[in-house]
Amino acid sequence: MSDSSKIKFNIIFIAIIFYCCFLIISNAKASSYDYYVDSGYSGNEEGTKSEPFNTISEAIEASGSDDKIFIKKGDYDEKITIGKGRGLYGESESKVSLSGGIEMKDDSSINNLTVEGGYAAVSIDSDASAEINSCTIKKFGKIGIDALPGSGRVVVKNSSIYGGDGKGMYIELGRKIEISGNDIYSNGEEGIDVRAKVSGFIKNNSLHNNGESGIEIIIGSSDVLISGNNIKKNGASGIAAQFYQETKKTGELNIKSNTIIKNEKYGLDCALPSGGKPDSSYWSDSINLVENNLEDNGIKSINDFCNIIDAVDEVEEDVANKTNENDSEPKKEETLTDEEVEEDEAIWENAETVSEYQDTMETKVNEQIDKINAISKIKLFFFGVDHESLDFIRNEIEISKGQLNTLKNDLSQVKNEETKNGIQTLIEKIENKSNDLENFVKEKENRTGMGGWLLNFMKRITKF
Repeated sequence: MSDSSKIKFNIIFIAIIFYCCFLIISNAKASSYDYYVDSGYSGNEEGTKSEPFNTISEAIEASGSDDKIFIKKGDYDEKITIGKGRGLYGESESKVSLSGGIEMKDDSSINNLTVEGGYAAVSIDSDASAEINSCTIKKFGKIGIDALPGSGRVVVKNSSIYGGDGKGMYIELGRKIEISGNDIYSNGEEGIDVRAKVSGFIKNNSLHNNGESGIEIIIGSSDVLISGNNIKKNGASGIAAQFYQETKKTGELNIKSNTIIKNEKYGLDCALPSGGKPDSSYWSDSINLVENNLEDNGIKSINDFCNIIDAVDEVEEDVANKTNENDSEPKKEETLTDEEVEEDEAIWENAETVSEYQDTMETKVNEQIDKINAISKIKLFFFGVDHESLDFIRNEIEISKGQLNTLKNDLSQVKNEETKNGIQTLIEKIENKSNDLENFVKEKENRTGMGGWLLNFMKRITKF
């Protein structure tokens, strides 16, 4: 046998071994979720896809750490505690509704569902890390999301928090935060209330029409980036920075590239709720303002007490932050003609159609993501990622980009302010989800596995 024939024989032999391994691994493949819940199901309950539990509590009780629980659309009237490491995944954010409240333990998550009611709709235990993704938190009592004191990480993204009597979010002492892509509005008190010694970021959120300030934050020992947010029409100030004597150390509050307009009091306020007197440079040492739009706020763009404008060169400040101190009177809304109203209504109907498609698409994409994530490490090593599922996700990203272009074009034509707000919020939500999906695809697409490597190697060999 010639040397080239021996090489081809060895390659074919190796390929046969790989194929046998593939068959074994495929048959042993785990399901996407560990337990299933369907409120409308009656019969033998095993927590499987064909015989699901009919309450979330039963699934949580049966589950263990790192288990994922799928919740079919329906209404669930129960108060639940999510144990350590468990995740809840709703079939659709708008179609899975839970009333009674949720308590989250360490390393737990909720995804694609609606939580309604309760004193605190969602409570995160002290020191626990937790993630809330693509959820609706609404019509609660005092707090939408309450992160109790501790060092754990709190991630809240692509969610809506509205219609509560109190605070949209309450981030207590010492937390690490990642708050992005949320719509927080029409709550009785602050949109987000952040206590001292908190670190992390609040990025690309819409905070509007809340009863008090959009964001309230205690400066003491904080290290927080507030960036890219749209903060407007709140009942107090856009951002209210606070000094407390018991946490009097300076902090690092970077306020960058935000739109902070039409709030009842200040764009940026500096306050002493508990009294005391900080050093004259306290605010300027703690707060860094860069490239913000602070205009048309009820009293002034920046409270003089902050002593920030005077702390930097006047020309530099004009470049860094757009303010308007001469026009403290709120602008009157323009009266629209009947034709303009009809045009806005037609544009809004299109936006609602896009929103419905996004809800449907989200469920399908999540199924593909779960399918990819369910691949065992052995199969991933030998055969790489499921490229058919990745192609499905790529296609949906392209569809979303087309919808975004249409929405942005519609936004430029809308006259009504509330319609503009709604479309802008939808745009931001789709952009954030698309970015997350693109990052997911980039992370997974290069995992070709040994099988992919072998196939490429065989192609190169057969050319000789």
